[in-house]
Amino acid sequence: MTVPTVSVVVPAYNEERRLAQSLERIMDHRSCVCSVDEIIVVDDGSRDCTAELVERAQAFDGRVRAVRFTKNRGKGAAVRAGVAASTSDWILVTDTDLSTPLIELDSLVRYGDLGYDVVIGVRRIRHNQPLHRRIVGHGFNLFVRAALGVDFADTQCGFKLYERRAGKDLFSRQHLDSYAFDVEVLLLALGRYRVREVPVFWAHTPLSRVALGRDSVRMFADVLSLRRTRTALEPHGTARLRLTER
Repeated sequence: MTVPTVSVVVPAYNEERRLAQSLERIMDHRSCVCSVDEIIVVDDGSRDCTAELVERAQAFDGRVRAVRFTKNRGKGAAVRAGVAASTSDWILVTDTDLSTPLIELDSLVRYGDLGYDVVIGVRRIRHNQPLHRRIVGHGFNLFVRAALGVDFADTQCGFKLYERRAGKDLFSRQHLDSYAFDVEVLLLALGRYRVREVPVFWAHTPLSRVALGRDSVRMFADVLSLRRTRTALEPHGTARLRLTER
């Protein structure tokens, strides 16, 4: 039996403190459900030793590929470039810190085998997440539901799987460079592809790149821009969209 291949896309910005260990974990991952055929690290204009670490990983494992920006453009732009460069059957987008362990990939792929095009992790078990980040995250999710009329349980979990055709189509339409790119992609997926939410384990890492003040304001503003765009495209109002397949 041939198992599906997976491209793992890892956006990285100034990640010299944790990238090497994460790449080792990805390279060491073994599964009877899928095969990690390529690991695409998108260096988003890092100013530290991130690029050198990727080069060392490439010399050690031929599956590692690099996409490099000369300046920092944002996580949305990095993921978009990584998806465009991918070649496998499935595309896993994961955060550099691997807050969701790669073992959870098997669960997502199994739903892909059932016919889902987009399978997204939902942080049901949040290990060691500080209360203030939990409150902000919950508030952002409520805001997304109210502003856009969608009912996703968790848009911001950094562990999402896309069937190749669906992923390339969605990210070719997506344009936000901020952390709100996840919301935009899922909004685009509704009505076009089968989406499934899957509970996953998630552990907080203290080196998070998300600045609650600056990045949160940008994300809220971007969601409002998505609302305005959607309203302009649908002048008679937006019906509330609910995911029934969970």
